Order: sequence, then structure tokens, then C-alpha cells
Amino acid sequence: MKLDIGCGRNKRAGFIGIDFVAGDGVDIVHDLTVFPWPIETNASDEIVMSDVIEHLPNTVATFNELHRIARRGCRVEITYPYWRSFGCYSDPTHIHYFNENLIEYFMRPGTSAKNENRYSYYTKNYWKFISRELITYPFLRCLPDKMLSFLSRHFLDVVHGVRLIITPDKSN
Repeated sequence: MKLDIGCGRNKRAGFIGIDFVAGDGVDIVHDLTVFPWPIETNASDEIVMSDVIEHLPNTVATFNELHRIARRGCRVEITYPYWRSFGCYSDPTHIHYFNENLIEYFMRPGTSAKNENRYSYYTKNYWKFISRELITYPFLRCLPDKMLSFLSRHFLDVVHGVRLIITPDKSN
């Protein structure tokens, strides 16, 4: 099963769409703040969640629920607005603002060189990092992520969003 969580009217082809508002492309209508979601445990081989996580009030519970429904080896792609982008603050329904280090808080302690990883005690449902892309203007895409990160701390709207690719750590 492939899931497009919070698909709205833009469900990816070949995916089952879940959203809280009925509409074209929405196969399952469900409030994503209510757990558990109406998806079987270990049911999904691929999950996409584009511009959704910043709207949900409980980030830890959301990551736990994603972990529950994802099979071992499931590819999970989460895209969200970058905390220093104009789009992040223009939407009045955004509850949270994240930078590129969000996933560090959900990885098994000691599996990352980042300092944030020492705070990964919020859950025992850990994730493995595959990749991260900082989404920016086409003319800045040639810059390495470290440079984009540096520039975004000094200038607004250098980085527009973050795309994470992760997989559940189900080694317990």
C-alpha cells in the first residue's frame, strides 16, 4: 500500500489519499489529529506527506503513527516549509515551524553526529535517516546544504522547504 497523507486535491498517482476534507482524490476521510488513523499496522510500503506536518498539533504522536503504519523498509517522504521562509509564516493554519534538523529528535540515540540527536528520548519509535534536501531557488541549487543553511540564518527565504526521506527503525 502507498499512502498520500494529507493529499488534498493533489494525490500522487498510484497512492491512496487520506485527508480530513472529502474531495477529488481523497479515498479516506479522517481527522489526522485523531489516533489511530484508520490504517492497519505495518500496512504501507511507501508514504508521502507533503506540507502537512506543520498543521498537526502533536508532532511526536504523528511520527509515532507514521511508524505504526509503515512496514519495515517503508520509504517515507515528508516535505514541510522551512522555518525561515515566507511561506512558513503566511499560512494562518501552520502550528509548528521546523528546520532541517527535525528528524534528529526521532533517531535512535548515537546514530547521528548532530547534537540534537541526544534529545531523541521523546519516543521509542525511531527512524533511520536516508536523505534530506533543502528546497530553494533554482539559481541556488548548486550550493551545498551547509552553505544554504548558513545563508538561511542570515537572510529570509533562501530555503523554502525541507524534503526528508526516512525509513522506520524497526530493529527492536
